[in-house]
Amino acid sequence: MTIKKVSIGYNPFLEKWKRLYKFQIIYSLLMATILYIPLGILHGEDTFRASIGSMLFWLIVLLHIYYNYYGLTQLITIHTMLKTITYSSFVILFIGYLQYTAVKVGGPFGSIYTVLTSIFALLPIDKLNRGVVFFGSEPASASTLFALTIPVLLGRIIQQKNKKEQKWYILLILLFIPLFISSGSASVWITLLLTICATFIVLTKNLKAYKFLLGITFSIGFIIAIGYGIGNFNKKNTNENKEETNIEYLLLGKIQDTNNLSTMMRSSTIINNMKILGNYPITGVGDGIQGYFYNKNIPNSFLISPEVSKIYKGEVGIIDSGGAYFPAFFSSYGIIGLFFLLPLIRQYFYFFKRWERINLLNIIFMIFIIIFVASAWFSMGIRQNYMVIVMFTLPIVALRYDLYSQKHLSKQSPISLIKKRK
Repeated sequence: MTIKKVSIGYNPFLEKWKRLYKFQIIYSLLMATILYIPLGILHGEDTFRASIGSMLFWLIVLLHIYYNYYGLTQLITIHTMLKTITYSSFVILFIGYLQYTAVKVGGPFGSIYTVLTSIFALLPIDKLNRGVVFFGSEPASASTLFALTIPVLLGRIIQQKNKKEQKWYILLILLFIPLFISSGSASVWITLLLTICATFIVLTKNLKAYKFLLGITFSIGFIIAIGYGIGNFNKKNTNENKEETNIEYLLLGKIQDTNNLSTMMRSSTIINNMKILGNYPITGVGDGIQGYFYNKNIPNSFLISPEVSKIYKGEVGIIDSGGAYFPAFFSSYGIIGLFFLLPLIRQYFYFFKRWERINLLNIIFMIFIIIFVASAWFSMGIRQNYMVIVMFTLPIVALRYDLYSQKHLSKQSPISLIKKRK
């Protein structure tokens, strides 16, 4: 068997991802060394052992980006990938509606779903009482579909010239909406509203409005995260009489509801990270070391959550920085980390500069980034989130095929420009 050697070549996106990873490794090791004596041993782990897991996770992210780039430039075309994502939406919808009918109707639907849970990694039917989870573990898992599947379908609707195909994509989107609404998840509701706003602005091709929305979503996410950091979660709960299906409760009240166990685990890591950022705004504490401050920072009222209680007692070792990207990043590296993150952000901003030459990849990525910038403050992350990693790879692939230098795409299919060149 012969192995063909393929050179990936220079790509500014890849270089900046690599530099950011090098900084994260060096900085986390430095902070682990500095804090080794002051923090000592906790739950049988020292600072080096606590941070090594995060370093490995980020190495996996970097390898995924490189492999996605290699795969989409050497093994398959973007066209093939987008077609696969579109087809997968049929499977996702089938599982979603099966879960909904299994709970609401039962009977044969419940039996079919029970059989599928014995074959695939699906949540058991007795745990679906809070809403449709698709392939996730809680209703909020549905928000991950907005990271890849929904932007791809919306991009196809906007860019599709064939009216018949366009109607099919619209139908797919419409079929998702009842499942999202019935989820009862604040994350899903907020993400749905953001997606509608982002899609509308992309349709108008108003770059100023898009930048304004980007800034607003980042700011709102930041303010919510600060609220987690400075909020008094031990005070008497004011939402105990609220209906969980009430729109006001879902969008505003749920995040501060100390009786709602579904948000406590996720909220506890954000609270911890934001309190660390408040205490160490310049330096942070290094990635993976946040768990040393967890017991001190989480509100006592959160201990009614079984998951939080296990972490508090040290039954699962030292917890890391959690899933939400921005609180985790800034609690790890502080303002110092921002100087190493900004070059990568600037590189992605170049992707928006050719607004007049808008193409399918632009549309997909621009809808996604609005969702990510807001959600990354309270739920969405990059580590172990392969859909998000794929989305961050798209501009890298676009640069490889020099889409920016192409003429206006009104007369030629954008997909055809992305196919491999001989």
